[in-house]
Amino acid sequence: DYFLSSTVSCVCYFPVEYQGIFATQSSLSTLSAGSLHQYSEVTILPDAIPVWGVCHKKFDNSVILRDPTGGQDCYRCFHVSLHSGNVIQIYTEGLNKCYSTEEAALQTCPTMHDIQTKRAREIMLYKSRSFTQDGLIDQVFCPINGRYRFTYDVNDGTESSIECPEPSSELSNCPKGSRLQLRFRRCSFGELDMGLRCLGNWEGHDGRNYLALWDPEVSTDNQPRYRCAMYSVEETTGRVYLSFSIDATCTNHLHSPWDGYETMVLTPVTPLAPPAIVHTTTCRFPEWAQGSFQHLKIDANELWLQDDAADKKYQSLCLSQHAPHGERYALYSQTQW
Repeated sequence: DYFLSSTVSCVCYFPVEYQGIFATQSSLSTLSAGSLHQYSEVTILPDAIPVWGVCHKKFDNSVILRDPTGGQDCYRCFHVSLHSGNVIQIYTEGLNKCYSTEEAALQTCPTMHDIQTKRAREIMLYKSRSFTQDGLIDQVFCPINGRYRFTYDVNDGTESSIECPEPSSELSNCPKGSRLQLRFRRCSFGELDMGLRCLGNWEGHDGRNYLALWDPEVSTDNQPRYRCAMYSVEETTGRVYLSFSIDATCTNHLHSPWDGYETMVLTPVTPLAPPAIVHTTTCRFPEWAQGSFQHLKIDANELWLQDDAADKKYQSLCLSQHAPHGERYALYSQTQW
């Protein structure tokens, strides 16, 4: 999440993972009927964000941009956090304010208190194209993994009943680990299938878990193309509480994993039972291999592997140990179920 740990005055640039073409919400959505979800384009170049200014100075998570477009240089300060290759969250005093000196702009850099108390304006950037040859955005695994049944409620103030009161609807990230497939069933609005692509997840400044999603099927302004959600996993049951904001922001009608414009309660579906041998074996991976790594987690007799190329996660259970020195293991494996 950090640019540099100290002030740099001679060179100011954005690392390659920040660069690209992004969509940002250009109007605030409300609960009133007929709200439109409109987006504008923001490009981050190596040394500038053209609509806001040229990179002038960076320190910690803040950057001062110099805007020469008014005929005379003025300066703005932005707090910038990279949450994934696809999601950047920016806080600023406001785009309508610009200062004649760097020192004056420096005094307006959003503090953690400004962010936590929502005094600073939030701007969410969702990458739509990268500067790579194919232009594709990063593939990011969803933090919600497996199969679930869910209830669903829209808190738009128009009715008191729950839209999908029974856990008959289904959600899963199968067959692709970076996409959530939702099948709404026995709901007041009928049946609906939709897919959401996970763009990134992070722990917010408030300690909550956030998730950014993209609906590639949306082609009109009547539905949000980008969504921000909060989620919480109940460790004892695996139940997931998931709430969405009304639009692409992470603040508009989004208060907690239990209180948002749309709320869902996901109950995990019990996976298929592994072969009986899994329950009788004493096989265990060695102590030196236990722990969490970039795309691998090993815990006792269980191994989780994330395969970016295949867009899948594999769960493997140790069955038996072989070879002269026990360096080979027979495994029972399955993908997202």
